[in-house]
Amino acid sequence: MRELKCPRCGGGFTINWAVYASIESQVRTAGVEAELACLQGQLLPLGDE
Repeated sequence: MRELKCPRCGGGFTINWAVYASIESQVRTAGVEAELACLQGQLLPLGDE
């Protein structure tokens, strides 16, 4: 079991490892997608030259 702290209210709650791994994967995927979109926006103007 893993105990997490809510960033809004500060309350703690416990989740099992499978749920924690799922949340971690979702956060990582969202971060990677955001960074790729940013990089793609930087590279597109270079293709117009």
